[in-house]
Amino acid sequence: MIHQAPFSLQGEAGKALGTGWQTFEALGVKAAMLHRRSLDVGELVFTQRAKAGRTIPDDGEWLTLRDDAGTILFRGLAKRTFSWRERLYTFKVADAYKGMMETPLLDGDRAYVIYDARDLGALVLDIYQRGVAAGLPLQSPATMPGLFNVPKMAFRSASIAGAIEDALKWAPDAVTRMDHATDPQTLRFATRGEAAEMMIDLDADGHGVSDITLTPYPEARALSVSFAYARRDGDDVVLYLVQSAGDDNAEANRSLSLYLSGQERSDMLVTEALTTAQKAVAMAQAAVDAIGAEIDAAAASAQIPLTWAALVPKDSNLTAAVVAEPGFTMSPAGGSRTLYTGIACGLGTPWTIQATKSHAGVSLKTSGGAPATGWWPIESGSFSAKELETAGASKETRYIEGWFLVEWGGGSAGMTSLESAAPPDTDRLSGYTQNYNGNCATNSDYFQRWGWYRTNIAVDAINMSPAAVAAAVKAAAASGSSAFIARAEFVEAPDDLARNYFERQNWTPYKGEITLTPSAPLVPMPGDFVSVRGAEVPSEWAAMKVPVAETAIDLVTLSARVTIGPSPRQDFGSLVDRLRIPQEDNYQPG
Repeated sequence: MIHQAPFSLQGEAGKALGTGWQTFEALGVKAAMLHRRSLDVGELVFTQRAKAGRTIPDDGEWLTLRDDAGTILFRGLAKRTFSWRERLYTFKVADAYKGMMETPLLDGDRAYVIYDARDLGALVLDIYQRGVAAGLPLQSPATMPGLFNVPKMAFRSASIAGAIEDALKWAPDAVTRMDHATDPQTLRFATRGEAAEMMIDLDADGHGVSDITLTPYPEARALSVSFAYARRDGDDVVLYLVQSAGDDNAEANRSLSLYLSGQERSDMLVTEALTTAQKAVAMAQAAVDAIGAEIDAAAASAQIPLTWAALVPKDSNLTAAVVAEPGFTMSPAGGSRTLYTGIACGLGTPWTIQATKSHAGVSLKTSGGAPATGWWPIESGSFSAKELETAGASKETRYIEGWFLVEWGGGSAGMTSLESAAPPDTDRLSGYTQNYNGNCATNSDYFQRWGWYRTNIAVDAINMSPAAVAAAVKAAAASGSSAFIARAEFVEAPDDLARNYFERQNWTPYKGEITLTPSAPLVPMPGDFVSVRGAEVPSEWAAMKVPVAETAIDLVTLSARVTIGPSPRQDFGSLVDRLRIPQEDNYQPG
């Protein structure tokens, strides 16, 4: 026997039992059964006689069970019942799977979750992780067994456990085991094809088996599997397709033929309904296109370019300069210029004075004058507050600030206007581009005059490019209608769905029990797959490799009862039942 007495319990800090370990004997536990189940709630059930001075765990206290070797066998939340006449406490301690059954599967705040066609392992893990994110005392398994792609599935008002059980109906060889050795607990998944086989040898000494009762159910194994489905080809054409695997000549009662979508299912639309659906889809797509065109147009003209033409209308001094001198322009690049600005002669040899002036060009800045990196200046009203919110963009005031530069030449009414209107924001440099000759004479051909003007324009700015805002708004509009559009689409079978499902159920299930004595060296647990061999048992038992649905261990006598077969929540008829229920609760969105 793997688990040996004495067994001990530990509770929670601040609760009646507390964090110290106490043996069953010290607690007065008279009867105790441990039930471990696949795809179901594991339970520890025990009783205590009421007695003065005896520690009685609290109702709602988390309890942990271990054996004499210190191995953690179980963790769960206690529910306590007291019988006054018998003066007896009865405890039912449920593991975290009970919480999975009581926690709704949500998409945001909606109890309606749609999964597109995807790998079944990834789908199940995503459902499981939604439960972890919701606060269940669980951690995710590091790996998942190899599975296969399954069709689009929808879950309405499902629990975490119910959705996992529903999804695994595509894999009737899948089992689970709650791993209590980890804290929090971990629900681990396994499949018949990948798991190692546990062989019970009835010819070996000390096998510890006192009884085995098994019934084969070959009729639960389909010899032929086919899935029929429809595929929309454009707006007006529907293709009807079939995937098959196994023996096409199998007798009817051993064939599984299911319809994912098509005329045999209620999601097949008659001509009038189909036309209505097409119009609705077209209207939805037209609305998306209109939103896209509108936001693209807004984005195309939203950003303020840092050019002379774009900024003149936004600065009244520049506007006045252009009025004073039509055609007057300046460069927003700013820049540095150097000229010969003075002369002196000594012994007939000229020496000169050079002057340099530098000013930074126009750029977007914060109110403190720092570069506003990651911000885009936009025209006021380019985007609505809702559009910016949808895109996740922020809008704040920034400043287009810096210097314009112009070669003034001999005279400029525009520059004169600027110097008159805003003398603190202008600067000039006059002089010659060539040195003086040996006679200390100048040459007017080389005279040049440069002028600068500093602008400072308050503008709206966003921390996302206009193109990115448009893309985000269009994506949101498309996603908002995509679910509606998808409702007019049929559920399709992924590649090799029939073959994959056929292989997963292509084995003979058995149901029954194996009873083990306390001396049994092997105790099959949920998550295991068992075969039995011996001289006096049916030879086919040696290759049956059937899953364990439940193991019940009497923690007082140490005997065990192993229930063989699929979990009651995971039977071979499960998929048929799932695909026969009403459309709104089926795999396709309702």
